[in-house]
Amino acid sequence: MAPAWAVPTGSLLGLVAVGLIFFAWYFPHTLKKGTQADQNELNALPEGPEREARRAYNRKVIERFAKKRARERGEEVSDDEDDDDLEAGLRVRAQTPPAAAAAALSG
Repeated sequence: MAPAWAVPTGSLLGLVAVGLIFFAWYFPHTLKKGTQADQNELNALPEGPEREARRAYNRKVIERFAKKRARERGEEVSDDEDDDDLEAGLRVRAQTPPAAAAAALSG
């Protein structure tokens, strides 16, 4: 007769093995599928202004991401006027609260 720990341990190891096999198949499969969908979307755009607009947008997103990473590392980053990355609360201008503005107007 098998020890008392053998059946639960074997069941757990079987579940872990099935999970690892699923993980090794599913995530690369999904990544490839998503990458292919992005590539198909880009290839669907004809050569011309729409495609160039998409490329310009992609370059802007990559530049914003690189600036954000540089800020997180503590590096100095130039704040361009067209940089509209407010994700981390950067470049948020102080605004007068509406109640204070109303009080100032009423005299």
